[in-house]
Amino acid sequence: MDPAPITVCWGGFIRMSGILRTLAVMVSHAISTHGSYTKADETEN
Repeated sequence: MDPAPITVCWGGFIRMSGILRTLAVMVSHAISTHGSYTKADETEN
């Protein structure tokens, strides 16, 4: 069995999982910063 397609698929899977992980971190970071901003605005008011 030729291992080349398996390697290509595995590399694509790792790349996709890395992109998804980065997106998840960015979204959670944006939500946390947005939450802290709203909390700061509430305390100021």
